[in-house]
Amino acid sequence: MAKKKSYRQHIFYDWCKACGLCVAFCPKQVYRRNEEGQPVVADAAKCVGCRFCELHCPDFAITISAVDAPSRSAAAHTAQTSIEEAADER
Repeated sequence: MAKKKSYRQHIFYDWCKACGLCVAFCPKQVYRRNEEGQPVVADAAKCVGCRFCELHCPDFAITISAVDAPSRSAAAHTAQTSIEEAADER
């Protein structure tokens, strides 16, 4: 049986104007509003990684990433290491 993927939600509060689109339209109700009306992650485990919130946020204030996905810097390091190893084999 395949392991269920997990996703990380990151809200950039400096960019967010608290419009509520992410709260209103998340199909799994991952978000809720706090006392100030800002979105907060209420249940991260429910996220299916559809990225609706990320794609429709007018402020580009939300990012969704797979928990097991390597970071960009780790991927760049792996790519550079592969290039160096290939050069050494020549």
